[in-house]
Amino acid sequence: MTTLLPDINPSKSPSDPNLYRHIQLSNGLKVLLIQDTQATRTNKASYIFGNESEDENSDSDTEPDAQADGQTESKLKGEKGNSDDSDDVDNSDSNSEEEEEEEAGERKASCSLTVGCGSLFDPPTHPGLSHLLEHMLFMGTVPYPSENHYDRTLSKWGGYDNAYTEMEHTVYYFDVDQSHFFQGLDIFRHFFSTPLLSQGSLGREIKAVQSEFDISLTSDSSRLQQLLCHESDESHPFHSFSWGSEASLNSDPELLNAELRKLFDQYYYAKNMRMTVIGGFDLSVLQRRVENMFNIIPSSPRLKSPYTLDNSTVPAKSSVNNLGCPFSNLSTLNYVIPLKSRHTFNLTYQLPSQTGKYKCKPTDYISHLLGHEAKGSVLTFLKERNLAQSIYAGVGGSGYEDSSGWCLFCVSVEMTEKGVEEWKFILEVIERYISMIQTPLPEYIWEEMKVMSDLRYKYQEVASPLDTVEALGEEFSPALAYPLERILDGQTLFEYREDEIKEVLEGLKNPRIDIMSSKWGKDEDFNASSNNASDNEEMPPIEKLDVNPPKPPPPLPDFLDPTKMKVEPYFGTKYWTLPYPSPPATRTEITGLHLPKPNRFIPERFELKELESGEVRHGLVGSKIRICDTKQKKKEFYPANITGCSPEGLNVCYSDDFMSSTTFFIQLDSDQTDYKPGQTLTSDKKRYKIKIDTVGIAPDPNDEFEEEGAKQDFPSIPLKASPNDLPKIGHKSSSVILHYSQSKLFNLPLVEYRLKITPQSDFSVPHCTVLDMLAVWVGDRIAEVGYDASLGNVNYEICNEMDGYVYLKVYGYDDKCLEMVEELMTVFMDGKGGDGWDRCKEELMRRYGNKNFSGSSYATDIRIHNLLKHKVLEKDRLEFLKTLTSEEYEKIAQKLLNNVRVEGLVVGNCVKSDVEACGKLINKILKSSKPASRKVLGVYKLEGETLVTRNRLNPNDLNTTVEIYVQFGPDDVYKRVMVDLMVQLLEESFFDQLRTKEQFGYSVGIDAKWSCGVVGLSFKVTSATKSGPKIRSRIKEFWTWFETTFLVEGGEGGKTFEDNVCSLAKNKLEVYSNLGELAGFLWGEITSGRYEWEAVRLEVTCLRDLYRGGVKGVREFWGKRGGVLEVIVSEVAEEGGREEGKKAYGEVYKGIKF
Repeated sequence: MTTLLPDINPSKSPSDPNLYRHIQLSNGLKVLLIQDTQATRTNKASYIFGNESEDENSDSDTEPDAQADGQTESKLKGEKGNSDDSDDVDNSDSNSEEEEEEEAGERKASCSLTVGCGSLFDPPTHPGLSHLLEHMLFMGTVPYPSENHYDRTLSKWGGYDNAYTEMEHTVYYFDVDQSHFFQGLDIFRHFFSTPLLSQGSLGREIKAVQSEFDISLTSDSSRLQQLLCHESDESHPFHSFSWGSEASLNSDPELLNAELRKLFDQYYYAKNMRMTVIGGFDLSVLQRRVENMFNIIPSSPRLKSPYTLDNSTVPAKSSVNNLGCPFSNLSTLNYVIPLKSRHTFNLTYQLPSQTGKYKCKPTDYISHLLGHEAKGSVLTFLKERNLAQSIYAGVGGSGYEDSSGWCLFCVSVEMTEKGVEEWKFILEVIERYISMIQTPLPEYIWEEMKVMSDLRYKYQEVASPLDTVEALGEEFSPALAYPLERILDGQTLFEYREDEIKEVLEGLKNPRIDIMSSKWGKDEDFNASSNNASDNEEMPPIEKLDVNPPKPPPPLPDFLDPTKMKVEPYFGTKYWTLPYPSPPATRTEITGLHLPKPNRFIPERFELKELESGEVRHGLVGSKIRICDTKQKKKEFYPANITGCSPEGLNVCYSDDFMSSTTFFIQLDSDQTDYKPGQTLTSDKKRYKIKIDTVGIAPDPNDEFEEEGAKQDFPSIPLKASPNDLPKIGHKSSSVILHYSQSKLFNLPLVEYRLKITPQSDFSVPHCTVLDMLAVWVGDRIAEVGYDASLGNVNYEICNEMDGYVYLKVYGYDDKCLEMVEELMTVFMDGKGGDGWDRCKEELMRRYGNKNFSGSSYATDIRIHNLLKHKVLEKDRLEFLKTLTSEEYEKIAQKLLNNVRVEGLVVGNCVKSDVEACGKLINKILKSSKPASRKVLGVYKLEGETLVTRNRLNPNDLNTTVEIYVQFGPDDVYKRVMVDLMVQLLEESFFDQLRTKEQFGYSVGIDAKWSCGVVGLSFKVTSATKSGPKIRSRIKEFWTWFETTFLVEGGEGGKTFEDNVCSLAKNKLEVYSNLGELAGFLWGEITSGRYEWEAVRLEVTCLRDLYRGGVKGVREFWGKRGGVLEVIVSEVAEEGGREEGKKAYGEVYKGIKF
């Protein structure tokens, strides 16, 4: 019997439109049901409340696979495999050379399931077994034995799936089109009741786990994390290797399979699970479906287990509580050799578990102060002495730090080279600050934190269904242990409890110290030779060209004895453990540290701006209706949209075809304010009858649930938008043009300012380098003000884009955003050096040196360099930066900033007067009213096939990356849509064949590329087991299969074509979940130079035509493809490709103007 749990609706945010119901099934599974009211508005009444003729008692909504032929798993990304350091993140091609920003589409339905089993539960004989089990659940179930059934089916329906393994729990989640949600749930439920766990799949998935681990090998943060585990007490489960690898999972296949089944039987049972379901359905429908489907999961363990999460207690109790802390002696000093150029000072403090302290959150309070960046903070104090560049303090979100058995509080400082020499002083500064905050603190600090926490919750933006279930899946982790009624707001509660804060402060003593610095050399300097993991039988020995001969490593300091160097066994991290430092005999005189002052960026105004053009807010704005004029002879209902509201009435937009529309006003006969789908209204003294199909901003519905194999109907194409709903120009001068859009979708006091600041650059090495330095230097100079602003939820971003402009973004509460725009623009246009400039130069040099440390990133950079005429390589920038002085920087920066052109976008709670004020402000700050001249960016037109091979830059990277780029020509709607469609059609097949069946590598994918106005398609594989030539050849073989099998009449493409076209159209039609998604789409139209505000409508119209024409259109498009660029990054000789300054490919496409 299902039990209702405490009602959580009273605790939801006032801005949260969803409805919630928390239940416990008869088997003990707790399920949080969420009615997505935005999605509900897209569905007709019979769809929302269910069709009683459906077979509610059926265990299966779809026919199971007829074969158990062993195919593929879903595209598991694996959190551990994606652990990259911040140095790897490159924004240089964020606009020119990326996929289009994800466009909003119909809101999907989504589900997550959290299991109380993670890496801590691995048997000591098989580290990584929980991670392997996560992979194996995707490899088929009894009703659906085909390995790739789940992924193939979700892909066809426009869905997505993923999973990740934490220390105490594992989370599985997916989303899919609303009309196929219950079929998706049916496949999903069998993961946890009847998985095959086939021995035939085991070997391939161990290779997938190994490939995932190989990607982590280039991450210094992952290496440091594993070193922490390695140094913990051997008897504690924390002393483990959670990633898993072929070595750690290497045992007799039958024994390993038995251990895998044992782990599943011990921990995968209903009382050890928590589930979240969100969809556009009435809560009763969701409950009925979940009851019928998920009661098949056993209530209790199939086998007795050493650890048990018992959800029958509230909050849930995990036996991990009884494990205690992982270090009996934490206080050690370790010198660690990094892979990259970096200088990091890490302190780790061991505390009792903070589980249950969700109301006070004492560690958050302390991290707020230790990690502060305003005047008087630890970071500002260290930066003023050229000792540090950044700081992080607090308890990380992963199970390593935040556990139901312990808590690890970390302080991490990115040091300068000078800071490495003075790390003891840095330690003393941190300890002095901790001592200072142990005294009674001013009340305003806690008040500010509480006010901002309350405001963030009150004005919380709606997340996408997938983000919602993933976040709630994490909220169910044993370490948080929120009471059931606090699941929604537990993270935001903030009570001041001095005793809990003091208890944590008392524990911040004698930390573990890890100093990771390349000052003594990098990992490659200590390796006699580089390892090559490629298949020897596939790649014959070749002479390795040392394009950049390795420099001799710097001499080790006297205190590091080479004979006492230790090596962590899994990552091979090299380190020394030295005697722990004694407290200094005399305390250094330290002045200048103090608590943060009251924050001027705490917002005070939250009212919504009046709608322009006399419009008023109304509950039916954005609704889809059918309207009938009773005075006409033919009394038929015609589809229409309600696009706005003014004193004249509701603005109705009527369309008699897809491409033209008329508008008129109606006055409703009633004054009601609550509207529902299926309701009938009258207007204008009963002249018009109105039937409501949807309420609010929403796309059209599908009429019925679709059985698997049934043909999908193409979604309705939206009417043309009203001019009032499209962006307009709010300010225009000779140097500044600002577009703006007053959003009616989100009734929140939020706004986004995005600026494209284009100086007079010639794309030379000096200009590109100085613009990079300008972005870094401005970010550093604004840090103190910016940190206060971020605490007031006024956030900013600044970076130099490859297209020759600097991107500036300010977003948050509109009350203070313009103030932050002024701060940023003033510092940006200053163009001067000053104290701290050399420290920022050192930081940028490290970024340049660490760029392309992974082969995958390097392959992308090579492709961009060979495509874009204006691309300047990082190695050339680095050489120039080495000799650049502050005085020379100022001279070049002033020249660049003398003539500047600014184009921007303001979206959200704004009116034209706000935009005009912003424009006048920017004009006042600019040095000159003469704008920078516009230039056309060039993209090389590829001819035939061009092969470029390069040595990987990181000798420790065992991976080979191959990226093959196919060029299709200048951007237009048809090409964009066709490339998106090819990704939709081929992505799953490509992944299935190369990743799962043939184990070419963990990272396998296809992406659409938009390069300065030229459209292309990229096939990319990263592998630690296959050679470059082998991967390249296999991708070409996949093309042959695509041409000769997939695209032929009656082939696989024809069978799935219509479903995939419909799914892509629905994805493009999804309503925006939040302001950032809307702003991202509009900004993409500006930076691309298209200004197609209704691009989605145009693309869906194009898809409709393709839908009618069948797979023939794809075959013709692929047949007309242009040239091909092939990039291989591995341990091979360098050859081919464009060299800097040379024009290798002849003709140049005229791309976008910058």
